[in-house]
This record gives sequence, structure tokens and C-alpha cells, in this order.
Amino acid sequence: HQSSGRRPKRETEKFSRFASGHRPLFFQKKRLCSSPVPAPPVLDSQAAQASFSQPLFMEVFPTPAQMAPYCSLHQAHLDRGILMQAPELSTSSTVRLRRAIGVFKETFGPNVSVWWSENSRDALDDSTHWQLVSDETNPAAPNPMPPSTACLDSMPNAQAVPTGGYLLSVPMLTSAKAHYVATALVSTDSPELLVQLARRVLQEQAHQARIAELEEENQSLVLQVTDDFEELIFLRDIADFLEVSTVSENPLSLIKKVLPRLTESIGAASLVFIPNLDDTDEPTVFSKRPHWCGPRTLTDDALQLLVAKFRAEARRRPVVHNHIKPSLLADEAFAKLREFVLVPLASNDSTAGWLVAVNRSELKNQQACDDQWALGRDEFGTCEASLLGSAASIFASHATNVQLFRGKEQVLTSAVRSLVSAIEAKDEYTRGHSDRVALYGRRIATEMGYDFDTCERLYLTGILHDVGKIGVPDATLTKPNNLTDEEYEQIQQHPDDGWGILQGLDSLSYVLPGVLHHHERYDGRGYPDGLSGEAIPIEARILAVADSFDAMTSTRPYRQGMPIEKAVEIIRAGAGEQWDPKVVEAFLTSLSDLLEIRNSYRPTAKPTRPKSSPNPITLDSTAVATTSLAPTEDLA
Repeated sequence: HQSSGRRPKRETEKFSRFASGHRPLFFQKKRLCSSPVPAPPVLDSQAAQASFSQPLFMEVFPTPAQMAPYCSLHQAHLDRGILMQAPELSTSSTVRLRRAIGVFKETFGPNVSVWWSENSRDALDDSTHWQLVSDETNPAAPNPMPPSTACLDSMPNAQAVPTGGYLLSVPMLTSAKAHYVATALVSTDSPELLVQLARRVLQEQAHQARIAELEEENQSLVLQVTDDFEELIFLRDIADFLEVSTVSENPLSLIKKVLPRLTESIGAASLVFIPNLDDTDEPTVFSKRPHWCGPRTLTDDALQLLVAKFRAEARRRPVVHNHIKPSLLADEAFAKLREFVLVPLASNDSTAGWLVAVNRSELKNQQACDDQWALGRDEFGTCEASLLGSAASIFASHATNVQLFRGKEQVLTSAVRSLVSAIEAKDEYTRGHSDRVALYGRRIATEMGYDFDTCERLYLTGILHDVGKIGVPDATLTKPNNLTDEEYEQIQQHPDDGWGILQGLDSLSYVLPGVLHHHERYDGRGYPDGLSGEAIPIEARILAVADSFDAMTSTRPYRQGMPIEKAVEIIRAGAGEQWDPKVVEAFLTSLSDLLEIRNSYRPTAKPTRPKSSPNPITLDSTAVATTSLAPTEDLA
């Protein structure tokens, strides 16, 4: 018999329901039917051969008297009356068993019975304890007969029974915990044909099982390729984000943007970044609180305990633990922790923090099954740890780059302030002027709607706007009387001198327009290039208002500072002529903040040099002796 590979619609729907949410098989007592039943039908060998491709439905209903001699040895097992649950099978094995039962019932009739024994196939003998398999989807036959002792072989067999006919025993499934056999009482004139038919059915079942395994394998490979593709897309997205982001951007913003995607890619229920707060020499570019993506399964204290326990191991390799036992983490704070992965954000022998994947997501658990191609889908493994480690390395490298960039900025800012201090040391009356102009300019730019980075660049431009005055003679800068035309020309030269000082510094190229053009007028009568209107760079137009306001309200060697009201009125009247009207409007709108800046500003105190030691420094004679060259003969 060759199966068509299709079951009736009702059977297909039944097995589909089972596959989507299976219920365990049950074994229950079945008494022999006491009512008379018809004799077994006769299976004619020629008729069977003529319709070999058609299912054979054979109803077998022997009387209790006919069955008593054969079943006497098994009656004690059948009369126990105990409802027993079957040994737990894997989902795939249970599905295969149910499919086999369905095919056997289609072939040999609905009275096929299924039996199981706790003994392995090698341990089966005459004393084997057989129990009947039955549940709501596989009702027991009216008069079940246990397997014959000839079923010890792995192939089907037919054994004659005293009442006539043959007991067909067909091994169906052998697991580590049980051996399953199907039986049916058949009357036939050719037991060899009956066995051959059973073998054909088993072969068809083997083919169908192999097809099912290949389908499972293909599905598992599809899921694996999908996961790998998602990992590649994730890493590419991080690279794209790093390309468009500035080096000065806080690394925590990168982590916040990437964590949701990373959590989904590794199939974690939650992912948390823990900053390293133990070592003072570690990077300090992160916040001090852990950042979660997903449910907060652990407290902050529990996270610190987890890191403290596994940090030494995590610095060597990713730490992965599944099915956590209380002996590993006995604290009640870890009661909800089932599995985790811990990796460090390490770069250049420094650790900026830790990434912890907490518990497998429910979606991944639903995708998991117990076939060999999907083992471990409910656990964290090498793939998840590798992807988490790669992301942690990228985060750590970005944090290190930001730290280096901030250090570079700090050095640059210190050098700029040294230049400004050199100018202010020449003229005590202008001390603090550059700082105030920078603060005024930044506030006006903020009022005009410029972003944070632009305002910060304008602030540094304001700090350096008068750096060219370092080339103006001291007598001209501190002259208490009116300047001559020649001296005025020297003053007008300072924007060009400032540009010449700074133009060689590529990292400060953005300050050059403001330094060069902050004395241009909106009507075109300014210097050095006589630009007008929108042709003047916006940073120069903003600094022109800020510079004029501070110059008019500050005391100089040749005059006292004018009242605030008068300076404001001059700037208001000069809108559209000397200054940009839009900048003047922003100046007037933010005037209260500018006055607060002016009143609260305090110049940086001059540093005090410590006095030199009265005792001269001498070299230690022993130190000199230890560093002297050895004799020539010892050098050999």
C-alpha cells in the first residue's frame, strides 16, 4: 500500500489543532466488551493485491470468549483502573506518533489499538508490562489486544491467535522512555501480504517523517538566515549613525537610540546599560544611572551585585547563563532573572560600563521547539553574545573617541584663553571684555533661534574676536586722549592681524569670519572690507552688537562708561544703519538677560605663582652611582 499523502479533512484539522497546542497522551483502563460482536472479516489476498493502492478498512470485533485465552496474561494490566499520564514526548515525536496512528486507522480500520511499555526495545520479553494509549483524539478500540511477544523485532509481524485470524503488531515509535506498538486483529488467508502491507505503511511513514524533518530544517535555516541578516542590518545602521553623528555627541545618546533595535535583534526581554562607577580613572561621558530598554526586572542594587560577581570573568569573555539556579544567584533580588548575558564596554584597558541582556523574550520562546534544528532558541547562545559584544565594542570605541575629543577641546580652549589673557595683560581696562562679548553674543544667538552647537561656536569666536590687538602697540591701546589718524589705522588693523594669527589652526577655522568682520557696518562703511547687509557673516553681525554694547558701557582710559539706557538707545537708533535690525531686535528682547550677565560677571583672578624653594635641588649621589656606566670589561 502506498499512501496518497493526504488525510481526510477532519483528520487534518484534528492534527493541526494538536500541533498548535498539544495535549499529553493519557493511558487509561479499558475493559473487554461483554456484548457479542461479529467475527473478524476475512482479508482476501487477491482482492488486496488488486486494490493495493486503496486504504483497507477492516472492522475486528471478536467476542470476549474468543479473546480470553490470549489476553489472560494481560488482564491484570487492563483491570488496574488507573489513569496514567504518558511519558513526556517531544512535540515533534508526539506529532509523528499521532500521524502514524491516523494512517494506521485509515489502513487497517478504526479498531487499531496503540500500546506502550516503559522497557526499551532490547528489554522486551514475555513479561513486558503493556499499557493502552488513549485520549480524546485517539479513542481506544472496543476490544483492544496487547502486542504479541513476536513484536520484539523492529519490523511488523503477524501472529496467529487461537480464535482464528492474525494479531498484527507494528512497532511505531521508540523513545528513551517508552516503546510504542500498534495492534489489530485481522482475518486473512495471507499473513505475508498483511506484513508486507504494514511494512509499506511504515516506509511511507518514514518518508513522511523525513519530509517533515527537512521542512523543520528548512524553516530553522530560514530563521537563522533572517537573524543573521538582521544582525548585519543592525551593524550597518550603527555605522551609518556614527557617520552622521558628530564626535562631540554624548555616547549615551547613541546607546539610547541603538538599544531598542539591539534588544530585538538578540531576542532579549530587556537590555540595560550600566555605567562603570567603581574606577575614577574610567571615562565619565555617561550618566550615573542605568539605562533600561524593556521591563525593569532588576533593581539598581541588584545590577551592581551582578556586575560585581561576574566582572572579572566578563573582562575575558562574554558571560552567558541560562536556566539560572538559586545556587548561582541566591539573593531574592534575582528571583525574576531566568537567563542573562553580560559584556563590558571596554577599550584601551578601560571599562566605560556594562551591557546586560536580561531574560529571553516571549517571542523567541514561542518560536522555540524541541526538534534538533531549533534547540536553544529559548536560550542565549554564541550568536547573541557575539552581537552584544560587537555592539559593546562600538559603544566603547565611540566613548573613548568622545573622551579624546573633549580632552582636545579642553586643550584648545585653554590655549585660546591664554591668548586672551596675553591681550588683557596689556590693557587692564579691557580685562573681561572678550568674555562678556562672548556671553552676550551667545545669548543673542540663542534668542535668534540658533542651535546649541552654533551658539557655542559663536561663544568661542567672541572670546577670540580681539586677539589681533596683541599686535597693537601698548601706547595706542592705553592712550587716554583721542587717537591720531595713524594710531586709528593701527587699531583698524587688528581684525586682519587676528585672522593672520588664527588662520593656520584648522580646528578654529569657524571663528575666522567673526574675527575678521566684527567691525563691518550694515550700511557698508565699516572695516576691513566694507561689506554691507547680508554679505556680512551672521556671527560678525551678532558680535558687532555685543561688542558695541560692552564697549559703550565699560570704562576706558580716555572715558567713563555711559549709562545703560543711553547705550541701548544708541543701538536702537543705529538699527539698519550700523547694525543688523534683526540682531538689534534680538538684543532688545534679551536685554534683561544681558544685564544679568553683565552684573554677575566676575573676571578670572590672576594666578599666583608659588615661591621658589630656598634650598637648591641636588642630585642624590646613590642615584647617580646606580645610573653610571659599568666598566668596559663588564660590558662584554
